[in-house]
Order: sequence, then C-alpha cells, then structure tokens
Amino acid sequence: MKPLASILFWPVLACTVGVLLLQLKDQAVLRTNTAPYGIVSLEIGSYAKDSAIIASWKPLVPDIPADDFCEVKTQRQTLLQVAHSDVMWDYALIVAYTALFVIVLAILGKEAGTRGTEVLIILAVVAGLCDGIEKAGLLHFIGGTGTPGWARLTQTAAVTRAVILLALTLYILYVLIFKHGALQWLSGYIHTKALQLFRYRIILLGVIFFSAPIWIMDQGQDLLINTNAEDIGVALFIGVVIVTALLNWWLAKLFFEKEYCPPFWPMKEPGLEDASQLASEKKVSRFLGVCTIIIPGVAILNALAAVRMHYWLDQFSPLAWLAGLLIIFFVLARQNVAERSYARLQQWWGPIAAKWLVIVLLLLLVFGLPAFFRFFFIPHNRESPQSLNFLFFDLVLIALAFYIFVSVRTLAFDRKGLLGEGFGMVILPAATLMALAFILYNVFPFTAEYATGCFLSLPVLLSGIVFYTLMITLIQRAGIFKKINFLLFIIVGWFLIVAAGSNNYHTVHRIPVTTPPAPRLQDYFKQWVLQRQEEIRSAPGIYPVFLVNSYGGGIRAAAFTNFALSYMDDSLLRRDSMTGRPWRSFEHYVFSLSGASGGAIGSAIQCAWRATHPDSLRDGGGHYCNPYADYQQRIETFYRHDFLTPVLSSIIGRDVWSSVVADGWASMNGVLWSDRAAIQEELWARYGRKDMGLNLDSEFNAIWDPARAGRNAYDVPLLFANTLNVDDGLKGICAPVTLEVADFPQTIQVRDLLHSPGAGARKGGDAPESISLMTGAFLSARFPYISPSGKMGPAYHFIDGGLKDNSAASTSAGIFFALARYIAITLAEKQDAGYDSLLGKIRIYFVSISNTATSTLQLPPANNRQVVHNPFEPLNPIVGIMNSACNGSAMEADSVLRSRFAGNPVFAGLYGGYFSVWPNTFCINAGTDSAYCPLAPLGWQISLPSLKRLEAGFAYDKLRENPEGILRILNVVPR
Repeated sequence: MKPLASILFWPVLACTVGVLLLQLKDQAVLRTNTAPYGIVSLEIGSYAKDSAIIASWKPLVPDIPADDFCEVKTQRQTLLQVAHSDVMWDYALIVAYTALFVIVLAILGKEAGTRGTEVLIILAVVAGLCDGIEKAGLLHFIGGTGTPGWARLTQTAAVTRAVILLALTLYILYVLIFKHGALQWLSGYIHTKALQLFRYRIILLGVIFFSAPIWIMDQGQDLLINTNAEDIGVALFIGVVIVTALLNWWLAKLFFEKEYCPPFWPMKEPGLEDASQLASEKKVSRFLGVCTIIIPGVAILNALAAVRMHYWLDQFSPLAWLAGLLIIFFVLARQNVAERSYARLQQWWGPIAAKWLVIVLLLLLVFGLPAFFRFFFIPHNRESPQSLNFLFFDLVLIALAFYIFVSVRTLAFDRKGLLGEGFGMVILPAATLMALAFILYNVFPFTAEYATGCFLSLPVLLSGIVFYTLMITLIQRAGIFKKINFLLFIIVGWFLIVAAGSNNYHTVHRIPVTTPPAPRLQDYFKQWVLQRQEEIRSAPGIYPVFLVNSYGGGIRAAAFTNFALSYMDDSLLRRDSMTGRPWRSFEHYVFSLSGASGGAIGSAIQCAWRATHPDSLRDGGGHYCNPYADYQQRIETFYRHDFLTPVLSSIIGRDVWSSVVADGWASMNGVLWSDRAAIQEELWARYGRKDMGLNLDSEFNAIWDPARAGRNAYDVPLLFANTLNVDDGLKGICAPVTLEVADFPQTIQVRDLLHSPGAGARKGGDAPESISLMTGAFLSARFPYISPSGKMGPAYHFIDGGLKDNSAASTSAGIFFALARYIAITLAEKQDAGYDSLLGKIRIYFVSISNTATSTLQLPPANNRQVVHNPFEPLNPIVGIMNSACNGSAMEADSVLRSRFAGNPVFAGLYGGYFSVWPNTFCINAGTDSAYCPLAPLGWQISLPSLKRLEAGFAYDKLRENPEGILRILNVVPR
C-alpha cells in the first residue's frame, strides 16, 4: 500500500492549482499604476506606498470591457472588496501550499533517508505562518486600520516567507535533479508520452477539430445556443458526444501495442502482456474519452462568458474550469479511484448490491439528472443562454458516468459480455451508424430543410469527425499490418492530384439567358430619373437619391441590412399613410445597393422582396397595404433557418471526396454533384421561395428588366455584389448594368466573363449563359474555406469581397463619380431643358450600413482600439495583411464617402451628405435572466437572441443615439 503522503500528493496539488487559478482573475483587476503587481505590491510596500495603493483601489471595478455595455452584475464591487476577497482566498492557498510542501518534503526525506527532514517541514510551516501574519496585516490596510507598524510587520513577514519558500524550492529541485535524476526522468517521461500521444494523434486531432470552433469562434458559440434551444438538439448533441467519447476510448486500445496485434478490427478488447504497461495505457485511453466530453463541455462556459452572462462559480475563468476538471479526472484515473471504491462497495454490501448501485448511479448521471434539469428547471427559457449552465453540468455528470463505467465495467458486469471485453460490438456499430448518417447527409444535403430549428450543425460536424476517425484508423491498422504507410501515400497522392489538376468542380453555376443585354449605368439612371419626373418636379427643394453600401459580416450583415432597410421602408410608408401622400418607401429613393459578403446577400434578399412587393401593393379589398408592416417577424422567420449545416457537411464531406475524382469523372462525361457553393445558393433560394415567395434563383438581371417587371424595374435598387479575384487581386462587380472603364478602372465586370472563351461554360456550344441572382450575390460572400473560390475560367477565381473592401463603399464612390460625370456632361450639352431641370434638383446621399456594434461615430472608435504592447513578431506580417484587407481598406473607403466629397466645390451641387447606420444595442433581457449580449456571429447560422439584439437597435430611443443615422435619413426624404 502506498504511504499516505503519496496518496495525498495529487489531491493536494489539484487543490493548490485550483486556488491559484481562482485568484488569477482578481490579480488582473487589482493591477493599477500604483500596484503594478497587484496584491504583491501591497505585501512588500512601505506604509506610504500601501496607503497609495489602498487609495487607488477605492473606485468601482470595471464590470465589463469598454466595448460592451451590458450590466451583468446587480451590485458593483470596489477594488478594495476584490482585494479583501483575494486575501481571504489566500488563507486557503496558505493551507494548500503548506500541505503540498510538507508532503513533498516527507516523500523526498523518506526516499533519501536523510536527516533534517523534520526541520525542513517545520520551515514550511513557519513560511505558512508568516504568510498568515502578512495576510492579517493586509486586512488591516484594506479595512482602513493600517499603521506603519503593520506595514513593517507585513513587509518582514512577506520577505521571510519568500526567502523560506525559495530556499525550500531550491532544495527540492536540488534533490530531484542531482539525487534522483529528475531531468533525465522528465526527458524520458516526455519522450514516452510524446510517442504515446503520437500513437493517439487521430483521436487527439478529432477532439481538437470539434472543440476548437466552439471555443474560439463566435459562430461556434452561437451554435451552442441554437442547439440548446431544442430538446432534440440537446439529445443529439449529448448522444453524439457520448458515442464519440466511447469510440475514442475504444480505438485507443488498438494502439496499445507499438506493433500490429491481431485481429485487424477487434470487436473484443485487446490486451497487453505487460500488466503495468496495460494499466498505464488504460488510464490514457480513459482520459482521452473524458477529454472528448469535458473540452466541448467547458466550451459552454466560454460561450456564456462571451455573451456576458453569469455561469456557476464564474470566479473561475473557463480555462480555469477546464484545467481544474481535467486535473480532477486525471487524478481519478491515475489513482484508480473508481476501481478502489467499487472494491470497497463489494466488501461492504456484496457484489450484487454494488453492481446495482453502479447501474442506478450511471442511469441517474446519464439520463435522470439531465432530464430532470431539462424539464423542471428550464421548461420555458431554453432560448436563453442561461440554460446552457445545465447543459454544461449535464456533460460534467456524463463525463463522471463515463469514467465510472469504463473503470468498473469488467468488475461490475460480465467480463466476457457486451459491457465487458465485448463492448466493441456495441460502440463500433453505433459509431458506424454515425458515419453512415454523415455520408447520407452529404448525399441528401437538403435534409435540414425539413427540420424545425438549427440543431444539426454540431452533431453533423462530430459525425464527420467520427467518419474520418474510423476511416483513418482502418487505414492505419492496414499500414501497420502490411508495414506500409498507406496514409502518407494517400495524402501525398490526393495533394498531387488536386494541385496538378484543373477541374471545373467549383465552376460557378450557370443558367440560360432569358433577358436582354444589360444597359449602361448612365442609361439606366436616365430612365430611373424619368420614371420619377413628376415627383421630382413637385418636390420642395431638392430630391434625395441614396447610394447605400452594406458591410460584410456573414448572416449578421445580411439580417441587419434587411432590418435597416425594411425599418426605413416601413417608417416612410406609415408616414405617407397618415399624411395622405402617395405611398413611397425608402427604397423608392435608393438608386443602388453595394454589398460585400453578407451585406450583398442581405441586399439581394431586399431587392428580390421589393421586386414582388411594390409600394403600390393592394390587398384583396383593393386598398393599399404596407408590404413591410410585418418585416420583423418575416426576417426573424427567414433567418432562423439552418443555412450552415449543409455547407459545413460538404466542406469535410462531398467536396473532399469530389476534389480527387472530378477530372476523371468529367472526362468520362459524368455529371458531378453540386459543390457546397451551389448547395448554399440553392438552400437560400429554397427558403426564400418557401417563406417569402422570392425568386432568388431567377436570372440575375431579371428583376431589373423592364420587359418583365415594367415600371417596377426602376423601383428596385440596383444590386452591386463586390467580389475579389484571387488570380490578380482585382475587385470584381456583379451588377445588372454595364460599367464604364473610366469610372471603374481595374475592375472586373463579372457579366463580361459569362461569354468569354474558356470561362468554364457548360457543355452545349456557344449558347449565351447567365447566373442567378443568388449566385451573383454569393460571388461576393464566398468565405475563405467555408465556400470555395468560384471559377469562371482560367485566371478568374472569385472569393469573398470583404477581403478587398469589406465596406463596399469604394463601389458606391465609383457610382457617384460615374453619375457626377454623366450629369456634368448632360448639363453642359443643354439638349433637354426639362430633363436638365430634373438633374439639377437631385442630391446624392451616401448611406453606410455597418453590422459591427459600436457606440461612436469615430472611425475607428478611439476608445475601442486594441493596443498590442508586445506583438509576436513572426505573426506581424500576417496580422497586418489581414487587418489591412478586412478592416483598414473598409474604413478607408467608408471615410472617403464621409469626407472626400463634403465641401468639395466640384461636387457642391450634387453631393448631399453621408449617413451611417450600425447596431448600437449590446444587451437584451430574456425575461427571468439578467441582461446579456448575444454574439451576432460571423457565419451562416444565427440564434434568435442574436436576431433580437440586432432588431432591438431600431427602438426609437436607440435610434436617437445616432445623430447621423436613420432618423436623420428619414428627415431628408420629402414629406
């Protein structure tokens, strides 16, 4: 039996680390100019210094970062209160580290057989006592009763403690290094564990690929909120996590041996002849299974922290929770706590009672408690992130159940049965079913269309990881058996085929041409003005024309663009209905919508809606009806669909498989299935048709074709979808009009490529081709890696336009220059006095729609700049390039609209002004919960709370906070 000191070492170490992690959060808050080292500065300071520190700690703690304004705490603390709490926790730390030193010294003394161990232990206790005296002095200062005497005593005790602990630490290091060969042992241990982890690399990579998105991406964190909102989503999520954990634990057993050990695919548990090595490998496999559950489980706390919502014991950061839980389970696995406890139960209650106790405990942990929490604690507020606390707790309980089961299954159940050594006959078929489900989802990607809710993304992602885990494990087993590195040859072969090939798998989807050639921008503008000539003449003063640009930002940008434009449309129609004026919405005055990425998608949705819902729409009784009256509900319903899962599945599924065979299959005249870009476009078109009656799959130019739309062709803003050509870095524009090179130099007009030789056209000759409205919009929204680059022949591969100009403002500037040049030439020619008078009344205004929450008009916000004091030099070029492309160029282009034309005498008679719209709401309230800040993610799926946050910015009080926003825009429009 191990001595008591050895048994206590790991639990005491875990407690010590836990208390230290708890205090890290406070130390960051307590660092001020007078206390650069936090509480340590108070410990070693003089009376004058300590008094200054106490004075600096009297203000309230900044509860939240400067760029987030949700008040998540009902009672604000002062820094002194934080310091007091920190000191009280220090007493627990004193006990923990003193016990740890005593245990380590006792173990070393017994092993070395040296004298003086008792003296060293006494010194450790003395250090703890000095620390206690020091903390008493700190409490006097924090309480306002500090004196010079207490300052000297505190300083002396702190120095004494530091000297003793330093000496003891050096002694321990000396004994470990020179007496026990600790460095040699550590090197060997690291080498052994590195080889061990390398054998388990596929399992580790699977855990990382699943956990990373929900840890570091706002889209992944928002997915957790969507998953938690549906009972079936929670059940699927927990189910696939359990199966994956069991699979990782079981597959790890296949790599216990460094060499091949038959059978090839064991359904029964393989073993090792070396009992000690078998015990060690079992502990590792169990811990890998626990990590599969705990790492995504603690990611839930990270999501709660991201939305500024409380979670249980949020004194610990999510990383502290992760470290603490992993340490606890590591200690449990290392010390064989479950096996030892079960042996005790058998001794006390007998084998039968012990077995049934385990069964009841497992059922309670896996099914009973999670169901109880779900149906009794959170029956009505599942949309709220607050209920994620229970999902986290469920996963912790399930991790505990997993650890208990894998530890005692051969003791509690039939060793040779399905729950014993034959457990592979249970878990491998279950994992295979998950893999088959992933394959079927790739074959039928529109299955999500028939599901209510957005809960499939994480289960499908994890099913894909399980699929590749099984496949790669099989390949590895075959390689070990044949002593051939099949996996390496497959990867190299795949890379060579993909790199050397030139297939058309990602060619932009084409449709037949049904509309006449696009008119010139200037010709369209003339007809646009003539359609409004009566109202322009009757307008008091000037007639406003708006050029709108919408920033990129995924589904957040798309939804916010629709909210902003629909709100202004609805507001003007309501105003006209009350004044008796002809009904004209805001978009009636909008000439163009220039969008990047998600902004282009939202603009396309808005154009398609307006094409079928004109301002003059009448109901069944012949009365005018406002087509934007229910815009909030309509937009919420549309964007609550799952636009992500089919794309996510195809990224790691069908597109990976097709990239290798595309050339060969095409050479045999085979028809390839659609890539993820085409699936994404079709998915949006389907939901648009189903929910709003939109024709998003119609030809791009169709809604601006007078032969089809009549007068409405000039009542829908022109859509300019901005994209980026990978081959030369130039901007591309997909628009329903022809642009002059003089106005848009070094710009690729996508429509010109549709008929160019070698542009990747479909087979069938030289028949003219076009693209759909959704395809053209998504040329601007092809996120790197999420969507492939859209091929339109050699030298033309288009990706997300946000990488060129995320504001799309440069295109609005180009439109303004083109119109200014056209108007100047027209007025100079003086050929049509009536038309010239119309042009003379026009004033062009810019409207910039950003989707990034801010509360200031400054670009960039002065108080929100992230200051990097010591950037990592090797990453500086990459970070600089990314910031320049996504942020720098966008702010520069938007600033041009704001400042370059204002006060310029050249444009004095044409430029009207600049307006900016952005979401300025940070927190919402979910009824029983405290206020929190939904994420509004950058991606293709969004939760209802995030939509509510975007929508909340259009309350009148919020609109008043922006002096150059919507309210001012509406005042420009003629009354």
